[in-house]
Amino acid sequence: MRKAVVLFFAALLLAFAGTSWAQTETGQITGTVLDQQGNGVPKAKITVRNLGTGALREAGSDEHGAFVVTNLLPARYAVLVEAAGFTKLDQPVDLPPGGRVSLDLKLQVGQISQTIEVSAASLSINTENQTVGQLITAKDIVDLPLLTRNPYDLVGGAANVSSAADAGLTMRGAGYNINGLRSAGTNILLDGAANNDEFTASVGQTVPLDSVQEINVLTNNFTAEYGRASAGVVNVTTKSGSNALHGTAYEFGRYAALASNTYDNNANGIPKPGFTRNQFGYSVGGPVKKDKLFFFQSTEWLRVRSGATAIVAVPTPQLIGASNANTKGFFSAFGTLRSNFTQIKTYDRDQLYDSLGGARDPVTGAPTGTDPTCPAAPSNCNTLFPFGSTAPMFAQGQYTVPSDSGAGNPQNTYFLVGRVDWNATSKTQLYGRYALENGDLQTGTVTNSPWAGYDSGQTSKNNSFLLSMIHTFNPMLTSQSKIVFNRLNLVQPLGSAPVGPILYMNATSAPRIDNKLIGMPGYSPFTPGNAIPFGGPQNFVQAYQDLSSIHGRHTFRFGGNYTYIRDNRTFGAYEEAVESLSTSNFRTSLENFIDGNLGQFQAAINPQGKFPCGAAGPVPACTVTLPVGQPSFARSNRYHEFGSYFEDSWKATNRLTFNLGIRWDYFGVQHNKNPNLDSNYYDAQGGNIFSNIRNGSVATVPNSPIHGLWKKDWNNFGPRIGVAYDLFGNGKTALRGGWGVSYERNFGNVTFNVIQNPPAYAVISILPADVGGTIPVTTDNAGPLGGSVGSKALPKVSLRNVNSNIPTAYAHLWSAVVEHQVKRNFIVAVEYNGSKGVGLYTIENPNRPGSGNVYLGDPCPTTPCVNPVTFAGTGSLTRLQNFQYSNINRRGYGGFSHYNSVVARTELTNIGNTGLSLHSSYTYAHAIDNISSTFSESNDNFNLGLLDPFNPGLDKGNSDFDLRHRFVFSGTWDVPFARNMSGVAKRALDGWTVAPIISIRTGFPFTLFDCTGAFTTCPRAFQTTTHQRNGSAVPDPSGAANLFDYFNFGSGFDSSYFNPIAGISEFGPFPDNMLTRGYFYGSGAYHVDLGVYKTTKISERFSLQIRGEFFNMLNHSNMYLTLSDNDLSSTTIVHAQKGVHPVLANENRNVQLALKVIF
Repeated sequence: MRKAVVLFFAALLLAFAGTSWAQTETGQITGTVLDQQGNGVPKAKITVRNLGTGALREAGSDEHGAFVVTNLLPARYAVLVEAAGFTKLDQPVDLPPGGRVSLDLKLQVGQISQTIEVSAASLSINTENQTVGQLITAKDIVDLPLLTRNPYDLVGGAANVSSAADAGLTMRGAGYNINGLRSAGTNILLDGAANNDEFTASVGQTVPLDSVQEINVLTNNFTAEYGRASAGVVNVTTKSGSNALHGTAYEFGRYAALASNTYDNNANGIPKPGFTRNQFGYSVGGPVKKDKLFFFQSTEWLRVRSGATAIVAVPTPQLIGASNANTKGFFSAFGTLRSNFTQIKTYDRDQLYDSLGGARDPVTGAPTGTDPTCPAAPSNCNTLFPFGSTAPMFAQGQYTVPSDSGAGNPQNTYFLVGRVDWNATSKTQLYGRYALENGDLQTGTVTNSPWAGYDSGQTSKNNSFLLSMIHTFNPMLTSQSKIVFNRLNLVQPLGSAPVGPILYMNATSAPRIDNKLIGMPGYSPFTPGNAIPFGGPQNFVQAYQDLSSIHGRHTFRFGGNYTYIRDNRTFGAYEEAVESLSTSNFRTSLENFIDGNLGQFQAAINPQGKFPCGAAGPVPACTVTLPVGQPSFARSNRYHEFGSYFEDSWKATNRLTFNLGIRWDYFGVQHNKNPNLDSNYYDAQGGNIFSNIRNGSVATVPNSPIHGLWKKDWNNFGPRIGVAYDLFGNGKTALRGGWGVSYERNFGNVTFNVIQNPPAYAVISILPADVGGTIPVTTDNAGPLGGSVGSKALPKVSLRNVNSNIPTAYAHLWSAVVEHQVKRNFIVAVEYNGSKGVGLYTIENPNRPGSGNVYLGDPCPTTPCVNPVTFAGTGSLTRLQNFQYSNINRRGYGGFSHYNSVVARTELTNIGNTGLSLHSSYTYAHAIDNISSTFSESNDNFNLGLLDPFNPGLDKGNSDFDLRHRFVFSGTWDVPFARNMSGVAKRALDGWTVAPIISIRTGFPFTLFDCTGAFTTCPRAFQTTTHQRNGSAVPDPSGAANLFDYFNFGSGFDSSYFNPIAGISEFGPFPDNMLTRGYFYGSGAYHVDLGVYKTTKISERFSLQIRGEFFNMLNHSNMYLTLSDNDLSSTTIVHAQKGVHPVLANENRNVQLALKVIF
């Protein structure tokens, strides 16, 4: 059996002999054997022994006393040094995942039969490479309070990171922006292999916290073996069994009775919701055969029962009844409020005006300035609901729904990890690992609505198999081979309501009244652009091979990976028609609601293999037979991806090390199993960009000019250069620095959406200007193609276009670090970090109404085309692609970023044998970019993507996640005072641990737009008087609960700008007084968590730990801006709320209790 396994891996190695594949899990121990005078001791024998499994590796020192032992799994090792004429030295050392540890091993003259043992491993500084990061140790993982018990949440304790959720961004990667780059640029590793959901660029699957050995967070300048990441790497390693039987059994619980109510609930008079969270499981590991075969297994169950009260705004029966028959018909068909909806209050015209921040004369109280509620008279809104009318227009109400009210989303989930390690021979170690995550989120957690039938949940089943072999050919040549199979399967189904249209007030975001979202009938009522059903299995096959070869003072490491991805996914994009009342402001939306008209209609249909009609008008080639059905929403996309690297770690002297490496990555072009289902839009060639778009066309891949969705990019070479200098030669002071280039994979959600292109799929996407009239609110999911008999011409459809010339995005990374060991377990460091993102992925619409007039000179009956006062004439606006296609949502590469930071950090471990360990870091940083995420997904981004697709630099400003100041402090203190007591006193007073975490940060940027003159895209506001960049919270004059005015923009702005050709404001040249992105800043925040634990010895083998973990211990509610209050034409007040987080659950104090048996 042993020979069969070894031969299998040998065959695997030979199969990939043409190219080597990388390892990122194993590390190396280097060092110098010295005599008492500090001279190198040659020909010393070094034996490295894994203290858990007994696995042995041997090496010898060279003529300078230097040695290297490579490809070691993360573990605690004993390094035994033997040399003639000297006593033996036995030194323990902890090797982190992918780490490089350097030792100065000083021998004493004496008998070789004598051994000097160093009792404990001490903190060591990095004198080997340029990498910047933080190791989260096994003790940190066990002792630090962690609300979710999700190991990836510990990344927030690192320096040089910024929380994506706090900035209002989607939590991609590990949920943090690292080194000033996008969170999607983080590579998540599990046991050194990729653990990413490549569709969403997020964590693939989680594992039980008690199965995790260590986490290595690389925040900058990682060496060449690390790829598929432009920002950072999070490397989680699982535990292995050992020669001793060890394990845990535990129950963690969170209960509403121990938690506080949220500030928002208290302010609104809502009782504290009930919840329970039970997280229980075990871990056990030990020997099957001593020093040969070991096992480890951990399983954890998570049961959450939780509900929350949602407060929203809905139109009243009076508003619906006064509206056009189209609107009445829609609500008659789809608008039944859910049974547990309770009305709280209503808003008449004056109350609505005040809640939206309308200005009033200070003397008379009469409305003044721009009216955010209704268009200027004559309008039906003004006629039917004049000022002074008491007829209610909107109602605020509440309902309960399964939701995170302090315990996480309601669910039944379990996780498990199983691992077997085998020391097959003295030169061969193997291990296999299996991980499973199986979850079921309750209906209402993924999407919920005040209207009946639109709640939905989620199921998931994720698997990961890994098999690894490390083989030492000789002390100078070591190999690791690894094969991995991951399968991630997440499904979000529809609720009980059938497929039907969704009504939105606005095409980009749901507006608010008194900071409460307005919800209309349909799925995902608060998030335009989201869609269900969604999900399906992603399958990953990964193969890795790594070789380390030592030649004198050079350690060569070369390797890489091959990845095959098959993503079998269903995504119902526009399966439910999206009916948007407006593409601009609230008053237009409300007028269209009353008139029964839409500002935009979008729906997916089966175009029956045809393309929309062109300039020739309706012909059979563009006519579809009624009734039109829906397209297939499923695809099977495949990718073949490669990476390879070479690195020379050259120890020029015992104190000076150079790391010279280069990495190459290739990220495969997405291709469907059936290439005829793949289609893209391809610009024409030979003209300027504007005429090339006008003359471009849609083609299926077999008929495209490049025979692919986009061109393959083979040129992804990234040099990695670093230096590390042991300043005084004693291993206590290091100067490190380097520069490198790293590439970022474009995640699947960005490119999958080409599914929406004809001729297999079409998204009708029309504005009133496209049809030369109005678009009615309709109950027919096919909109203008509704009907059951006859035929109709295909109208304009929108496109999801990946620029066919798109290259791979990349970033320059650089750093300089000074690190000093003050005392044995006390390290201080100062870091400078920097990055520059190049060719970052963007989204933009180059085919906006008016683009044909502005860029290609298409004539209009009048100049400008649109009357900027009455907005008449929008029908004369033309597009670059003017006949067949409306919006072209282009995935481009015009993004860029610049980042610089300075970090000061300290680390103390068991200082003075007091049991006290502390970590602290302060980061001063500035992040600048022109788009902070591919989908511009923060609620603070009013537009989808770039303001001007042809001038990306126009959007240069503070990044959405720019965080100028951040301080993080964490620690554990094993209270030592009762160590020497006995009896009852020892049992009561000994074994206590205190573990605090404190984080303090400044505020995130806020961007202000002005949609006054906009048709589909809003410019940023035009400032005439300088405004303070930082606001302050004062209670809103309306007296609304938990509503504060943070910025008042009632004056000092000019809303009169319009493009002189088009007559609308989305085209430049913009005045110089247009604000930059992220001009203003929100409030800072702080959090204090505390863990208090009592560990009592029950017997020689067993201990019982009682834990209390207190999150937001001070019950502090931070102030968060309402990011959607960012349109000057809709509101002049930017509101804020206490404790209402832009992404996560509302803040409250939470207590987690636990019992844990340790053996």
